[in-house]
Amino acid sequence: IIFDYGTPYVTYLYNADTDKIVKTNLNGYAYSWSPDGNSLFFNDITNNQESAKIYNIQTNTFSTIEAGDIPLFHVSHWSPKGDEILLFRFDPETARGEGNILNLSNNSIKKIENNRLVFLTWSPSGNRIAYISEGGIFITSDGVNKISIYDTPTDPQFVSYGWINDDQILVFDGGKTTEQFTLISISQNTKR
Repeated sequence: IIFDYGTPYVTYLYNADTDKIVKTNLNGYAYSWSPDGNSLFFNDITNNQESAKIYNIQTNTFSTIEAGDIPLFHVSHWSPKGDEILLFRFDPETARGEGNILNLSNNSIKKIENNRLVFLTWSPSGNRIAYISEGGIFITSDGVNKISIYDTPTDPQFVSYGWINDDQILVFDGGKTTEQFTLISISQNTKR
């Protein structure tokens, strides 16, 4: 587990196997583990200059991502396949954000076609991305073409979801008059 603590922030690693907390030489935020657990992607803020980097824990080395203009991000999610990273910028005043996909094989950036997102996550296989936006929950496989899988008349900030597997999502809608859970099968296009 990686976490920041204190003022100014200091980054620590907690190893559950050894029950030890170790102070790191990392100086940043928006940490995301690689699928193999050997690397961390993060926004480095050394010398007050932000840059996207990957830290290899095994070799204790850093590499800077050279992808042109990487947009500002507050949260990152490494894909289960290991070849892409979701970058999410959140505006606390509007409670909405913007998402981008960083492709690590060619260092390209693709904007997700909606700039009012919340709760951006990969499916368990890494083949799809789900997110909440005004009007409900959407999925996309390329960041551009989206499919609505859940519509709600409530404010989306009261809606949350979780992937069960690559085909099913459990939705919690707390904004309705009674709290509601809905299980959605994407391939069968069913809700219950």
